[in-house]
Amino acid sequence: MRPHAMWLGDGTTVYPGPFVPKQVELDYPPVLLGLGRGFSCAVLGSNITQCWGMNEYGQLGDDTTESKSTPTSVKHMEGTPVLLAVGADRAVLDSGVTKC
Repeated sequence: MRPHAMWLGDGTTVYPGPFVPKQVELDYPPVLLGLGRGFSCAVLGSNITQCWGMNEYGQLGDDTTESKSTPTSVKHMEGTPVLLAVGADRAVLDSGVTKC
């Protein structure tokens, strides 16, 4: 896959476009949504966090550096996330203990 492909979360990537909104199938309705550069994360109503997209630095939190074109669950989360912030190559989830 191209390194700067748009990771849509629906199992496809698009490069260089067109950039058309796509529906992302999540396990539960999202409560928080964070959009980073090349990846996205959602905290779901069930206190599950799922991320998709580029994962070169492990920013998806699934214990791999393998990019994902569909949502994958973040591992090692405890408590209910109250904050979700994503950036160029990391995501920060705060549930009393900040993890990134």
